[in-house]
Amino acid sequence: MEKEPKFLIKDLRPEISRPIQDIEKEHSALIERARQELEIIAPSLKDLVGRIEEEKPDFVLFLDKGARIIAAPIRKYLRDHMGEKAPKVQRYNDDTLKTPFLRNESIDNIVTEDFVPLAGEKVFYIDETFSSGKGAVALDKATSKAGVDMKYFALSREKKDQKDLSDQAPFEPGKFYDLSLDGFEKELKRIQNDPRFMIYPNDIANLFTKDAAKLSVIDADGKTKSRYEQVVEDEEENVHDYNLKRGELPHARHWDKPPVGMTWEEFDKKVREMNMQTVRTLTHMIYEAIVKEI
Repeated sequence: MEKEPKFLIKDLRPEISRPIQDIEKEHSALIERARQELEIIAPSLKDLVGRIEEEKPDFVLFLDKGARIIAAPIRKYLRDHMGEKAPKVQRYNDDTLKTPFLRNESIDNIVTEDFVPLAGEKVFYIDETFSSGKGAVALDKATSKAGVDMKYFALSREKKDQKDLSDQAPFEPGKFYDLSLDGFEKELKRIQNDPRFMIYPNDIANLFTKDAAKLSVIDADGKTKSRYEQVVEDEEENVHDYNLKRGELPHARHWDKPPVGMTWEEFDKKVREMNMQTVRTLTHMIYEAIVKEI
């Protein structure tokens, strides 16, 4: 009888070596920050789920990574209150759209792959923070090309110290996808007055959800994937062995040591447990903010 393979967990974004107490303090600070910011955005969250219930979109897409953690509690709420009529709740990494947009490159292939399948569907796109507007303008152009009936919602906005848009297009300063900088600014002003674009008046430049996402996911090749990957036990030596091997670039941990009294495996396991517990706590807090007095 063959032996069942055992699996280990590999952290694709391993934490630097530091006292566990310091990480605990960071998590506590994130939870407290979330508590304060949820008090501010709670009316917006309630308005959003109310609009979904009333307008019944076919899809609700949360833009990775910043809005990712909000997807699960809103999915639960919608299933509890709309049953089989609840829209499909998914996530979409719009970095693959924004990057060519900023480079003044064609987005036609992305439109064909990511947006044409949604042609004729009613889709709500949820963002965590509206800052420069490049993502919203690119999204408007892509959905318009594909014939998607879209609405865009941003739960907060960056109001002060707005960045110079030209500085955010380093590949070809002053140009965007078939738009001059002046043209982009006109489009930006247009969508800010377009009823399809709801930018809630919560002045939070960096919503806590963006930092929360780092606890569980990473960016990889323009996509969002789990920070933690299963590997078979046979590869155990590759999971926590940071000795330099022939032909390999040295890992940062090659020159580092785990915290006193711990192995790298013990340290990574403890960090993973803390990360997942904090994600669960934040998810529960978001859900409670939605249902409270609703």
